[in-house]
Amino acid sequence: MHMHDMFGMIFHALGVAVIGFFVLFAAERASGIVKLVGTILGWLLWLLAIAGVVCAFICPGVGGKGMGGWMDRMHGTPPAAVEPAKPEAAPATPAPAPAAPKKP
Repeated sequence: MHMHDMFGMIFHALGVAVIGFFVLFAAERASGIVKLVGTILGWLLWLLAIAGVVCAFICPGVGGKGMGGWMDRMHGTPPAAVEPAKPEAAPATPAPAPAAPKKP
């Protein structure tokens, strides 16, 4: 994974964390079930932001198998051979020589 992908994930996580902050702020001023749902949603958004940052740094190093699928081909890695090798065909035998034409 490229470094700009990690920075992109950090910026997205920062946006999610800010949204989570405002959801928690609004939930603090609410009452009843809205307060409960807002508090749960706000904490879930914060946990999602933390998990995103952690994954941005840990996930690229897991396995070392590349990005997988069409992303590998898009970034220059050739696809693995999926078809089994075909057996070589028997050598072709030459056709028989044409017969000499008959004279009338």
